Amino acid sequence: MSVVSQKQQILQDIKKFVLSKASIVYILSDEEDRVEGLLKELAATFQPRPKLFIWNPFQGLTGESETIENSRSPLEGLDKVIQRSDQCFYVFEGVHSFLKTDAMVIRKLKDVHRLLRNRYSTLFIIAPYLVIPEDLHRRARAVAALRGDNISEVVCKALQEYIAESAQEAADVRIAREIRESIDRGEEPTYLHDEIWAEIRDLMPHKSTGNM
Repeated sequence: MSVVSQKQQILQDIKKFVLSKASIVYILSDEEDRVEGLLKELAATFQPRPKLFIWNPFQGLTGESETIENSRSPLEGLDKVIQRSDQCFYVFEGVHSFLKTDAMVIRKLKDVHRLLRNRYSTLFIIAPYLVIPEDLHRRARAVAALRGDNISEVVCKALQEYIAESAQEAADVRIAREIRESIDRGEEPTYLHDEIWAEIRDLMPHKSTGNM
């Protein structure tokens, strides 16, 4: 695979996560500048274009034309993510070092995950290696022991299931939105609740009531 096609494949893979409304994406890489460049290119493919903010423990959250005050600690930075409602890509660099030592960071990431699922924003964690919080590591180890698998297989399977569920949820939301817009334009017929249930009952098999 050429360098160009490999780059395009990476962009497509990351875009799938964004479109499936995955609220947190963990990218394994020690080339932070390169990943930042890829995410800038990715942001340019969306309309409206999401703002891109970079976080590190020395400068806090900074954007192309905006610096967010009081965001240098990971908890402060994550709080700022929660407070904003505009469409953004948040790139956190160096936060992985807090994942095993600060339970409050784990708790705050859970809050971010829950809240960003209802928005078109994504938080990216860039780290040279995967850090699994100790509590999750213990549970994964217990599941692995019961299944006869190793921890890596358990974690990978859980991630694959989450991605599939997120993609299905995003598809359901998109279909519902399209139907709503079609109704608003007068292009979609509407039905009464009783009419719909009457049609459903007609489709159901009827039991014979005759004498045998």
